[in-house]
Parts: sequence; structure tokens; C-alpha cells
Amino acid sequence: GQLKALRKVPGVAYVEEDLVREASFEPNDTYYNTTFSKRNEKRGYNDQRDDFALINAQLAWDTSKGAGVRVAVLDTGIDLTHPDFSGQVLATRNFTDTGGSTDVTDTEGHGSHTAGTVAAKTNNGLGVAGTAGEATLAVGKVLGPQGGYDSWVANGMLWAADPNGGNASVISMSLGGEGSSTVLTNAALTAWNAGALSVAASGNDGVDGSNHYPS
Repeated sequence: GQLKALRKVPGVAYVEEDLVREASFEPNDTYYNTTFSKRNEKRGYNDQRDDFALINAQLAWDTSKGAGVRVAVLDTGIDLTHPDFSGQVLATRNFTDTGGSTDVTDTEGHGSHTAGTVAAKTNNGLGVAGTAGEATLAVGKVLGPQGGYDSWVANGMLWAADPNGGNASVISMSLGGEGSSTVLTNAALTAWNAGALSVAASGNDGVDGSNHYPS
């Protein structure tokens, strides 16, 4: 009644509720707003912040930052001493032929990089921001300095999806190569039936996607 009355008042163009707006989440991590090259500096590009914008991460953060989700990262291991991983890693396992089953030391750096991209502790004033900074991690070491066998990757996938293993709902793999693999296909299907989604990189070489496994 009052709204209708107000709308009839001469000179009133429209009447609407005065809603409350909130600031969008903006992480304070050191490298979130850092430009790492002169070329990017010239074009006003902040590497991590603007990379996230390409996948609409900032918009997604208004809905979820990954709380309650565990992601398994199958890669070269992880630097467990890095403060961005403090409290983030809930399960670990080594599937390579070196170091024993409990040693997930990352001698290559690639696994720590990919794990940080997924779920580095975010808004802690240091390091990078994670795409899902409130998610937790299960880390399976399936790659060594020369890569890793399909059997290592497949065992990592099965462990990742096992409630008594990695207990992950998402399996992230920044790895792959040419040649089909039944063992990887079967592992992905087993993980899917256990409730885990497997996501694999398509590679950086522009090869035919149908010939790049496990993507």
C-alpha cells in the first residue's frame, strides 16, 4: 500500500528497496596483486588476480571458497613446510619407486605449484591465493624427476577416491602424455563410481586431445 502510494506522488520516478551491498572478497596474499614481468606491467596485468578473473574465480568466491571439499593433487609431491599449506594437507601417499610410501617431498616444485593453485591458504598475507582456499588437500606423489608410470598414476587415483585413503571428491592431475591407457581409464571410472571427479590437464603442446591421456 505504501509503495503504491509513493509511486503515485508527482515527481517520483521509481521506488525500490534500499538494499545492502558488500565488498567482494579480495585476498591479501603477497602475490595476488603482483606483476612478474615487464610485459605484463606495461599492460597493467597482475598475474594471479587477472588469471583468476579469466575463470571467474572472484565471482565464485561470493558463493563458495571450497569449504568442506577435499581435492587430491596427484603430482610430484608437495613442500609440507610451506606456510601456505599449513593445515591444508590432510592425507599424503607416495606411489613412486623412491622414498617409501610416506615420503611426498617435492624435489621438482611442480606439485607444490599445482597444489597451491588449487588450495593454498588464502588471505593470510603471504604467498599466493588458492582458487579454493578453504578446501583441503590429499597429496599423492605419482611423478618423479622423469615423470611417472601409468600404474603409479592409477594407484594414486584409486587411493584418492578411497574413503580410507585420500577421501577426495575431486582428483586434480596436471600431467599426461600421448598413448591411450586402459589402466587410467579404468581408474577414472572406479573413482567416478566412488564419487570422485577426475580432472586432468590437456597439456601445453597443442596435441590432439583424443591422444592425450588421461585428459
